[in-house]
Amino acid sequence: MLVAIIIALPIGYFFAKSWLESLSVKVSLQPWYFLAAGGASLIIAWITVGLQALKAARVNAVECLKE
Repeated sequence: MLVAIIIALPIGYFFAKSWLESLSVKVSLQPWYFLAAGGASLIIAWITVGLQALKAARVNAVECLKE
């Protein structure tokens, strides 16, 4: 996930900057927008993986082996 964010941040910044320059109203683009989006996606991924790990840990192994 971290590697994907590191690859996507500069690419997204470049495309967003070039798109915003074509608008008639100038909008400044701050790097922290992208860092916040990357951080939020990391937090969502950690929560998802954590919940799935808890769900798997609560399963009775004997019941799974019976099936």
